[in-house]
Amino acid sequence: MARRHDCGNSRVTSRAFVTCYPEALGLNGFLMRTVADGRQALEAVARERPDIIVLDVMMPGPDGFTVARRLREAGTAR
Repeated sequence: MARRHDCGNSRVTSRAFVTCYPEALGLNGFLMRTVADGRQALEAVARERPDIIVLDVMMPGPDGFTVARRLREAGTAR
């Protein structure tokens, strides 16, 4: 059984973000997708062209800084 996280806690961990925010965004008509690493992030953006991207600067593979730079260089993100 998955543990629930305290979504009202002001200290947001990456696990809480992945657990809590999809629900909150979904209630407002948004869809949140998550990926495991930078390579998957780049692939997902190429496929789906999201409105907003939240990156973890410490994610495996290319880190969030590298992913952001690559997206800007490719003209995928502003």
